[in-house]
Amino acid sequence: MRAKALILTLAIVVVGCVNWPPPPEIIGKKYDAQRLETARVALVADMVPPEIEGVHLGLTRGEGVVAGAASGALLPIAATAPAGPYALVAGVLLMPVFAIGGAIAGATSGYSADLLREAEANAQQLLDSGYLQESLLERVRNYGYGNAELEFFRLPDADQGAFAVPPHSIDSSFKTTDFILEIKLLKVVLKGSLEIDARARLLSVDTGAILNDSQYQFFSVRHKLTEWMADGAAPLIKTIEYGLQTLAEDIVNENFLLFYSSTPQDRFRPQNGTPVETADTKPLVSVPYYVLAPISPELVSCFFCREDTWNLQKFVEVESIQPTLRWQSFPRDYDLVHMGRDISHVVYDLRIFRTAETTANQGPNQRTFLAPDTPIYSFRDIAEPEHKIAVPLEECTGYMWTVRARFRLDQQVRVTEWAGTFNWPPWDMRRFKEPEPFLYEPVRPEWYYFPFKTPCNKAHN
Repeated sequence: MRAKALILTLAIVVVGCVNWPPPPEIIGKKYDAQRLETARVALVADMVPPEIEGVHLGLTRGEGVVAGAASGALLPIAATAPAGPYALVAGVLLMPVFAIGGAIAGATSGYSADLLREAEANAQQLLDSGYLQESLLERVRNYGYGNAELEFFRLPDADQGAFAVPPHSIDSSFKTTDFILEIKLLKVVLKGSLEIDARARLLSVDTGAILNDSQYQFFSVRHKLTEWMADGAAPLIKTIEYGLQTLAEDIVNENFLLFYSSTPQDRFRPQNGTPVETADTKPLVSVPYYVLAPISPELVSCFFCREDTWNLQKFVEVESIQPTLRWQSFPRDYDLVHMGRDISHVVYDLRIFRTAETTANQGPNQRTFLAPDTPIYSFRDIAEPEHKIAVPLEECTGYMWTVRARFRLDQQVRVTEWAGTFNWPPWDMRRFKEPEPFLYEPVRPEWYYFPFKTPCNKAHN
C-alpha cells in the first residue's frame, strides 16, 4: 500500500513540476489597485460561536473513569496559570476535554460510555465561546500592524452586520476607514488532529465592492490523546494558539501582502546565466518560480526513505547543530519585470519547525511521514540570503525550514510566499481544494517546507 501511495505522489511531483498554475486574481490584485498611501482597516467579526463539529478522543470503560476525569480536568489549569490570561482562559475552556482524557486514562473495563458523551457535550458547550474569535481578531490586528504597515482597528459596533448580503451599508461609522475586513470562525474539530476553519471578507469603503471573500483552514499533525495531554495539556493549547496565528497570517498575507512575480519564460530562468542549482549541480525541478529556492542544505528526493516528508524529500544531514542556511537572493531578473515597478528594501524572514510523525489519508492510500509541528525558531530582517542559526538545535533531529522575501514594491510592503517544494498551489492548500482524487484529507503548505537533519555526534560540530 505504501508503494502505491508513493507512486501516486511521484506522479503529482512530475506533473506539478511541469505545470505550475498562476496565482488567482484575488491575491494582491484588486486590493493593490485601490491601495492608499496610508490605509485604515476596520476589523469586524461575526461573533456567532464556531461550530464544534467533534471532540472525539476515545472510549471510556471501567471503574477508573471518574477519578481519571477529576484529575485530568485540573491539568490545563495547573499548566497554564503561569503563562498569562489567554493561556489561562484556554485552560479553563479545555477542562472538559481533559476530563475526558483523564477518564480514558483511568478506564479499565465495564464502565458506561454515557459519561464520555456527557463530557464531550460539555466540552462543546464551553468551546462555543467568544474566546477563540477574539483571539483570532487580536492576532490579525497585531500581525497586520507589524507586517503590513496599515492601521488595523476593532469596530465592534459593526459586528452585527458582518457578512450581510448585500454587504455593510457604508455609514458614518466607517467615515475614517478605507477597508473593512470581516472575520468569522466557522468550525473547530478535534479528532486526532486539530482543525480550525475561518472565513474573511475584504470590502472597499470607497466603492462598497467585495474585494475578496475566502475561507481558510488550519489543521495540525495528528497526536494521540496522551500526547495532547502531556505537560498539563500544553501541546493542545500551544497548537490552538499556533492555529489561530496561522489563520491570522494567511488572512493578512492574502488580502494585503502577497506578491507574485511575472511568470518567467524559462521556469528556471537564472540570475547569472545558469539554472538555479543545488550544491551538486542538480536543477531544482520541484521549487516553483514564485518562491525562493534553497541553496544549502540541498534538496534530495527520497522515494523509499523510512522517514520521508510528504513530498518525498530526504532529511539531508547538515554539518552542525547551528547550520548556515542559504537560499536564492531576491529579486531575480524576472521579478523585476513587473509592470516596470520598483522593488527595494529587501530583507528575508526565516522559520524553522521541529517535525513530528503524522499520517494522512485512510485505507489503501494512508501514509506516515514527518511534517512540521510548530515553529521553534524564527528570524526577521535578514540582510543577506543566508543565516547561521543563532541557537543550538537538538542533535540527530529532523527539522523543516522556510524563507520568504519582504520588501517594498513602489514603497508598499509586500512579501513572497513562504518557500517550499509545492506540487500544487499553496493558496489552494490554505482552503483545502482537493487537487487529486486519492487525497482524502487536507494538506498544509507547511508540509512542503525544506527538510534537514542535525548531526548525531556533537563532536563533529
